[in-house]
Amino acid sequence: MFYRQFKRILPVVAALRNRQLAFLIVAAAEEVNESDRGDRVKCTSKNAIKMRQAEEKSDMARFKLEVSDGLLLYYDRFSFYSQKVVMALHEKNLSFDSKIVNLIKNEQYRPWFLYLNPRGEVPVLQDTGKIIPDSARIIDYLEDNFSNGDTPRLIPMDQGAEIRQKVTHFRHLLQKAPEGLLTSGSMLHQHLLRNPKTPFIAPVRRALANAEKSGGDRLREYAEKNPEAKEVLLKKAADREEKYKRLLVEQNFKEVLDEVHEILGQIEDELSKHTG
Repeated sequence: MFYRQFKRILPVVAALRNRQLAFLIVAAAEEVNESDRGDRVKCTSKNAIKMRQAEEKSDMARFKLEVSDGLLLYYDRFSFYSQKVVMALHEKNLSFDSKIVNLIKNEQYRPWFLYLNPRGEVPVLQDTGKIIPDSARIIDYLEDNFSNGDTPRLIPMDQGAEIRQKVTHFRHLLQKAPEGLLTSGSMLHQHLLRNPKTPFIAPVRRALANAEKSGGDRLREYAEKNPEAKEVLLKKAADREEKYKRLLVEQNFKEVLDEVHEILGQIEDELSKHTG
């Protein structure tokens, strides 16, 4: 059941990891003289500074308020990697609190979140005083620390070594799926999409494509605003630009599609042996 769900959502729910929507702000066309325009720019600049300062204070206050006992998951509901952890938590019958990190609003690059994960990536799990980033690490943590009584194991331990090895094999196979490339490439080569699902309708896809193009520059801006995470964010910016150049070539994206098709084909072959 888990892998069938994965296959259904993989082409649709893109991880959106480290991606942002670019919104168009359309100004009304009006006649203004140069002095009036200058006054407006100064006013806008002052207001922007005040808003940014208030936002930063609000960010840190939010972080302090959200420190609590128990499991707390920071995630975005449209993030593929976040969805993996949410499914694992529910499969293990674990109670947890959750806080949305809105990727559309770039909250993953706010100071309060970079304090949790300098890479600016969701999901992040907080277990009282422990901070665990990365979906694979989080799932391993849950399996190692919450597998008794009413919290079943995700990998069966009572069905022999062969079954455990097979489960581990398919888990690693799924982790190899180039989800990030699949998501980004689908935004750049939309003519290859067959039946996009909500929320990735045409305007959103266009905005995401623009965000991909400017992603490196945006990351450099956040790097300058967050010195503690600067080195990590600058590396991500370089990687982002390299990925973008690669995916601009349609043939490279088709190779990504072939790789995903091969992975899902192996999974489907295995599932077909266990029907009924």
